[in-house]
Amino acid sequence: MKLRNRLGALGISAAMLLTMIPAFAPSARAAGNGSIVLTIGSTSMTVNGTARSIDQNGSKPSLDKGGYTMLPLRGVVEAMGGSLEWDAKTRTVSMTKDNQNIKVTVGSTKATVDGTVREMKGNQGGYKAPYIVNGKTMVHVRALELFTGTSCAWNQAAQQITVTYPDNSTPIVTSKNYRIDVINKSGADISNLRYGLTGSFQYSTENALSGTLAKGGKASFYISVPDTGTHRVYDFYTEGAGGTRIYSGLNLNGVNAYVTLVIKEGQKFEQANDKEVTIAETELTFKNNSSRDIEELYMSKSNSFSSADNLLASETVKSKKSTTVKIDLDGTKTWYFKAVNEKGKDFTGKVEFKSDTEKTATLTLSSSEKLSLGSGSHGGGDITIALVNDTDQKIYHAFLVDKGDGRDFDIDDHDGEDLLDGDKLGTDSQIALEDVAEENRYDLVLFYDTDDDDFDYFDIDLDKTESYATVHLKNFSSKRFGHDLYKDREDTVLVGIYNDTNEDIRYLEVKERSNSSNKLASTDSLRDGETYYFALDTHKYDDVTVYWRGNDRGADARDLDDEKAFVLITLRDDDDARVDGADDL
Repeated sequence: MKLRNRLGALGISAAMLLTMIPAFAPSARAAGNGSIVLTIGSTSMTVNGTARSIDQNGSKPSLDKGGYTMLPLRGVVEAMGGSLEWDAKTRTVSMTKDNQNIKVTVGSTKATVDGTVREMKGNQGGYKAPYIVNGKTMVHVRALELFTGTSCAWNQAAQQITVTYPDNSTPIVTSKNYRIDVINKSGADISNLRYGLTGSFQYSTENALSGTLAKGGKASFYISVPDTGTHRVYDFYTEGAGGTRIYSGLNLNGVNAYVTLVIKEGQKFEQANDKEVTIAETELTFKNNSSRDIEELYMSKSNSFSSADNLLASETVKSKKSTTVKIDLDGTKTWYFKAVNEKGKDFTGKVEFKSDTEKTATLTLSSSEKLSLGSGSHGGGDITIALVNDTDQKIYHAFLVDKGDGRDFDIDDHDGEDLLDGDKLGTDSQIALEDVAEENRYDLVLFYDTDDDDFDYFDIDLDKTESYATVHLKNFSSKRFGHDLYKDREDTVLVGIYNDTNEDIRYLEVKERSNSSNKLASTDSLRDGETYYFALDTHKYDDVTVYWRGNDRGADARDLDDEKAFVLITLRDDDDARVDGADDL
């Protein structure tokens, strides 16, 4: 017997009937404009009257030379109801809101608006091109004015800029009609949903859904509460492929207009009042390194795949090819996967994600037909690694893999993941590998020749690393690299002194600038075009002077503590030294 028939026998009171309306009630009207107030030097902003942090990284607007307000825009764009993506390879910020897309590139004064290139206009008749400082991409706030209906107003006295934008996210309630946006994460399709006041055991006579709500899908219905209504807590039940399930405690008290309701497994749900809920999706890259095509791919919380959907739908992943799908980890790190090839043979594996909110991951079916989970290709993290080759050995390939995977590394299982992108890292060279890692432990695999077995690997621990790390390859002997690791949360960094004077230097000394009797480092010679490396506590010695034979005045290098994990001092003439960090490599 269906639940609604049994409960319907109790009768529905007249008072309860007043609380019910059909599933397709008239929608509320749009709210109009929203506003965001940013203050120079402050990590908080005011969004429609409510103070909140700009982002979790402590970003704050700064007033650049010429009067340009610059800051990382992710938190602002998301507060406007949009989204922002960073392409490390092209150094491009892509912002999307209300079906508009705007792209700005580091170092360029041009923007692309829905595919059309435009020259930017800002205050004082110009536009400040985006730039990167301390790992953060600083964008001129007036780039937001490229969104239709968006404007920026500057208050000199308050040192504030107000961003006004069309806000269609939160409707204004014209009556006591509450919109319920349902997201089905129950693991099964839902065909029927009915609701009623908690404790009344009286449920709506009509199905609130207009059709089947597929798992992972979204639908909306309305609950109407009379002006005199004092009770706003509801129970509801669902029917579908997973059977009948009862949920208690949908609370409308304090709700202005709508509720986002996420129905989960185990007769549980989550609600968010007057805001949307973003279901954490993981971008999973599936790499087929086996000798046959893969036609089906399944994931399940158990080793039974009877109710699992084919993640590939109708797609076939050819041998030695890959594809990307979006999955929901649903609060669980441990999952089972099954791949089925063109001959109907299946391969299963149990994998462990680093977290239940991991953004990117790579599932690989190896040439030996084993499923394994990796961290994804480079470019999926927040940490930039400066790789400094201070040896006489060229490096042909570099790979960052999970801790423990370096010992049995097979280059065929990591196609497209070479950190050097097919280039070589020469002797006495450095390269910045942007956004390649997260705060974790890895094996760094380095190829010293072209054969598949010509590699060395070692562990690098990036725990307690914020944005930058440096791997200093000191020597190469017996097919092994000697190395040191520097991290941005430590005071000691790797310092390189590059000779760009067009002359060989003899007896070079590095001394504390305020105390020339304190020698910090030295080398007998430094040929033109070569680099000398040493470790230095830049928190203690942030200003230094470089002397060499024939140059008693010295070349000053200041504010070394502004750079993280790596500093490169370039000597250009007797008194000219340029200071660069990992971002400048």
